[in-house]
Amino acid sequence: MNPPAGTALDAMDAASAGDASLKASIVGMQHDADASILARLHDAHEELDAHKAAQDDAARRAAAAADEAAAALEDLEAAQSQEAAFVLEVQARLDRNLAEAEALAAIDPALAAQLKAQESQIAARLEAIRTANEQRRALEVLRRAQAMAAERQAAQERAAAAAAAPAGSLGPATGSLSDVACPGGGSLTVDSSLAANLSALLGAASAAGLNMCGGGYRDPAGQVALRRSHCGSSHYAIYEAPSSACSPPTARPGTSMHERGLAIDFTCGGGTIGRGSACFGWLANHAAGYGLHNLPSEPWHWSADGS
Repeated sequence: MNPPAGTALDAMDAASAGDASLKASIVGMQHDADASILARLHDAHEELDAHKAAQDDAARRAAAAADEAAAALEDLEAAQSQEAAFVLEVQARLDRNLAEAEALAAIDPALAAQLKAQESQIAARLEAIRTANEQRRALEVLRRAQAMAAERQAAQERAAAAAAAPAGSLGPATGSLSDVACPGGGSLTVDSSLAANLSALLGAASAAGLNMCGGGYRDPAGQVALRRSHCGSSHYAIYEAPSSACSPPTARPGTSMHERGLAIDFTCGGGTIGRGSACFGWLANHAAGYGLHNLPSEPWHWSADGS
C-alpha cells in the first residue's frame, strides 16, 4: 500500500486549474480509501488479538479441566480397585465358608445349615455387585493379577519348603489318600502326607483324655456335581462363576483344602469343636507340632496352611 503521491507542487505542474482540481480530488479519494483500509486493518488486528486471547484463555481452562479430570479418573480408578479387591476378598471368604458348610453337613447338619443361611445373605448382596458389567471387568483384571501373584508366591513357598522343612511340618501333598483310625471309633480320610502326623495327633489327644475324630477328604467330583446342579452345566458355571451366582450359593471346586485331603473338621466327643472347649485348647497348644493350623473363623477347621 503506497501513500498518496500528490503534493502542493503537483498542482503547479497541472496544465490548468481544472486539471489541478481534478488531480487533487483523485488524490483525496485515494487518501480516504487508504485511510479506510488502514482502519479496517487495525480493527482486524484488534479482533484477531481478542480472538487469540480468548483461545489462550480457553486453552488454559481446558488444561486445568484436563488436570482435574485426570485426577478425578485416578481417584475413581483407585476407588474401583479398592472396591474390586474388597469384593474378591468377600467372595473368597464366601467360597471357603460354603465349602466348610458342605463339609460339615455330614457331621453337624444344624451348624452346616446355620452357616449356609448366613452365607446366602452375603451371596445375595455380592451378586448385586457382581452383575454390574464394569465391576465384573474390574474383578477379572484383579483376579488375574492376584492369580499370577499367588502362583509366584506358591512357587517361592514350594522352593523354600523343599530346601528345608521345619520340625513338625508336613511334606508336599502326594495326591494319594489314606484312612486314619480314630481312637474312639471311626476314621478320617486324608492325603497320605498328613496321615502319620494325624494318627500321632489323635493318639496324643486320646492319651490326654480327649476323644477326637471328624471329617477330612471330600471328593471334588461331589462338588462338581453340586455346582452343575446349582449353577449350570457350562464350564464357566461349574468352575469359574462365583458362588453367589448359584442358587443356592455353592463353593467353586478346588476352593477348599478338604478337596486335597489337607484339612480336617475335628469333632470332640461326637460334636463339632467350639472355641473355648477343651479340645480346641489342646489343639491350639499342640496341633502346630503335627503340621496343622487353625482357620481363625472356624474353631473346628484345621489344615496344612490354616486356610
